[in-house]
Amino acid sequence: MKHFYSFIFLLIAILLLVSCGTGGYNIRSIDDKGVDISFENDEIRVDFLKDVPPVTEEEIGNVFVNVRDFGAAGDGITNDTRACQKALRELNGGGTVYFPAGTYLISRQLYIHGDNVTVRGDGNATRIIYKRGQTMSDLVTDSSLFGARPGAVNVTFRDMYMEFVGEFFPNFGESYSGKINALCFTEIHDLLVENVEITGFNSSGISIRGLSGAYATDVTIRDCYFHHNRVAGVFYGFVDGLLITNSVMEYMGSKLDGGTGYGSAGNSGTYPKNIRIINNECNYNYRKGIDLHSGENVVIEGNTCKANRLYGIYVEGPKTNHIVIKNNFISDMDREKLDIGAPYTWNNAIAIGTATNDSNKYYDYQVIGNVIEDYGLGDGRSYGIQGYSGFTKGKFIIKNNVMHCNEVDSFIIVNPARVTNDTDISLIVEGNQLYAKNAVNNAVELGYYNSLIFTNNSLNIELQSLGKPVSLTHNKELSYAVINFNNITCGNIDAYPFNITNKSSSKSIIYENNIINGKTVG
Repeated sequence: MKHFYSFIFLLIAILLLVSCGTGGYNIRSIDDKGVDISFENDEIRVDFLKDVPPVTEEEIGNVFVNVRDFGAAGDGITNDTRACQKALRELNGGGTVYFPAGTYLISRQLYIHGDNVTVRGDGNATRIIYKRGQTMSDLVTDSSLFGARPGAVNVTFRDMYMEFVGEFFPNFGESYSGKINALCFTEIHDLLVENVEITGFNSSGISIRGLSGAYATDVTIRDCYFHHNRVAGVFYGFVDGLLITNSVMEYMGSKLDGGTGYGSAGNSGTYPKNIRIINNECNYNYRKGIDLHSGENVVIEGNTCKANRLYGIYVEGPKTNHIVIKNNFISDMDREKLDIGAPYTWNNAIAIGTATNDSNKYYDYQVIGNVIEDYGLGDGRSYGIQGYSGFTKGKFIIKNNVMHCNEVDSFIIVNPARVTNDTDISLIVEGNQLYAKNAVNNAVELGYYNSLIFTNNSLNIELQSLGKPVSLTHNKELSYAVINFNNITCGNIDAYPFNITNKSSSKSIIYENNIINGKTVG
C-alpha cells in the first residue's frame, strides 16, 4: 500500500509538470483553419495580477452595478455581452461596474458612454474572454473589446484578465492586419489602467489615440502584464502625459514576422508629448522592447529590455526631441544571425535622434548610465548606441554607459544626416566603459560636430577588424575638441588609435593624458 501511494504521488507530479510545461507555451489554435500559433521557450507568468479583496460597501460610492445583477453568468459558456453592456449603460452619470470572479464570454464591443467610470474585477479570478471574428470592414475603434465615447473623462480599469481568442495573423507581411485591441480609446482624459493582464489580441493590448491637434491626456498604466499581442502591449499616438510603470510587456509580435512586436510603441504619424516609461520589463519582443517614432519630453528610465530581436530601445523619428534614456538594462541580444529574412540584417541596443530638422528648434538627447551586455551579431551589423543627428542646433550626451559585446560594428556611432559648416552640434561622450571581443568597424564613430568632449572613456577591444578604435570627423569650423583621460586597449592597433578628419582646419584640439595599450600619450 505504501508503494501504491508513492506511485500515485509520483504520477500526479508528472501530470502537473506536463500540464504546466518547462518551456514553450502554446497560446491557442486561433484561426478558422485550426492553425496552431505557438511560442517556443516562452516563460509565462502564472497569476501575475495582484490579489485584491472583494468589493466593499465603502468602495462602491454613489453608483455601483454588478454585471451578475443584469444576467451575466460568468461561466465561460454563456454569452454575457448583452448583460455586461446593460450594466455599463447604467453608468452614464458615473460609477463602478463590477465583474466579480468568473469567466465572461464577450462577442462584441463593450462601450462606455459616460465619464467617471470604473470597471473592476477580482484580479486573476475575473477573466474576460473576447471571442469575435474580424471582417475587412471592421474599424479599430468599433471592434476592440472595450471602447469609450471620444473625450471621455476619468475612466479606470483595474484588477482583471482579458484575452482574445480570434484570428491572430502571424505570417510575414500581416503585421498590421489585426484591428482588435483590448482597450481602444480616442482623446480620452485621465485614464488609469492598473493590475490588468491582457493577452492574445491581434492589434495591441491598449491603444490610445487622439485626433491631430486634439490629444488624449493624463494616461497612467501601472502594475500590468501584457503578453503575446500582435502589435504592442501599449500603442499610443496623440497623447500628452503618459506614464507606463512597473509593468511587464513581453512576447509581442509574431515569430514569423519582424514587422511588429513592441513592448510599447509610439506611432510615427503622431506627436506624443511628456512620456514617461519607467521601471518596466520589456522582454522577448519580436521587434523592439521600447519604441517611439515621434515625440518630445520623453524619459525612458530603469527598464529591463531582455532578448528583444531587433532593438532594445528605439527613439528615433522625424519629430523626436528632448529625450532621456537613462539607467536601463539591455541584454541577451547576442546572436550569430537573425531568424527572419531581409531586410532584417542588423540589431541595435539603443537608437536615438532624428534625421529631420527644424532650424528654429534646439535638439537635445541624453543616453546615460545604461548597461548593455551579452550583445552582438555575427552575421549582419550590430550597434550599441546609435545616434542620428539630422539637426543643425543641438546636443548629444552619451555618458557613463557600460557595454559588454561579443562582435559589434560600433559601440557608439553618431550619424550626421546633413553635413554643413553652419551646424552647431555639441557632443559629450564621457565615462563610458566599452568591451568587445571584435569591433568590426570604428568602435566609436562621431561625425560632424561643432564641439566635442571625449574624456574618461575606457575601450577594451581584443580585435579591431577595420578602421580605428575611435574615428572623429569635425566640422571645418570646429570650435574645440577635448580628447583626454581615455584608456584604450586594443590587441592589434598601434600607439595612435584615433582617426581624426578635418584636424588641420580645427581651431582648438586638446589631446592629452590618454593611455593607449598601457602607455600614456598626448
